[in-house]
Amino acid sequence: AVLHKPFRSPEIFSALTQYLGIEFVYQHEAVVTSSAANLEISTEMLTRLPVELRQQLYAAALNLDMEETEITSGQIRNSFPTLAAGLQQLAEHYQFEKIIQLTEPVI
Repeated sequence: AVLHKPFRSPEIFSALTQYLGIEFVYQHEAVVTSSAANLEISTEMLTRLPVELRQQLYAAALNLDMEETEITSGQIRNSFPTLAAGLQQLAEHYQFEKIIQLTEPVI
């Protein structure tokens, strides 16, 4: 199968199911996002960041680079601790697609 960037989780899982014949057991989404509920972040919050940081964050998420995402979140933490905490939670839950969606329009 050919999947194009940015990768979408449902497409990847669908291809794995189709070609490998495996079945995924999904955890209820409310459990995954409940800890991040306090730290909702928006595109508007990201517009306050310098362009370089938004671009670094976008590139890190696009490459699914946990280490670079953490480094960039650390740089953001100095000026915007709540935003950095929200980004960190998204990365910890492997919600890179959400980070991409948040940073893509502002670049």
